[in-house]
Amino acid sequence: MNQSLQKTNTADLSMAIAKNKMAGYSMFEMTVVALIVLVFGLIAVRVSPSLIEYKTISQAVNRAALQPSANDVMRSFDAIAIIDNITTITSQDLIIDPVGDKMVVKFDYRKEISMAGPVSLVIHFSGRSK
Repeated sequence: MNQSLQKTNTADLSMAIAKNKMAGYSMFEMTVVALIVLVFGLIAVRVSPSLIEYKTISQAVNRAALQPSANDVMRSFDAIAIIDNITTITSQDLIIDPVGDKMVVKFDYRKEISMAGPVSLVIHFSGRSK
């Protein structure tokens, strides 16, 4: 009978330990997740101005491409670049091809973004008018 009682107590003790075991994340796991979120947040904060600038350049190229000649496209882009504060490329960097009665304007540039210390991210942007 004593052995039966001991087995019952052991089984009860095992169940009590299993019930009391805490569920959830450990401090180490939370730190790793926070670090990953921090790294992706840093990248997003550093890259987003370049993406906004790319969108602004694309819009400027589309507006400038409405002009009838290559010189007018360049002048129009320069004026738009001054208004929109585009400093990454100039009208000299544009590739302007007349196609039929339209001007097709292409651009291509690289942007180097310093991340931390010697680590940089290089993004190659290119686009063309619609």
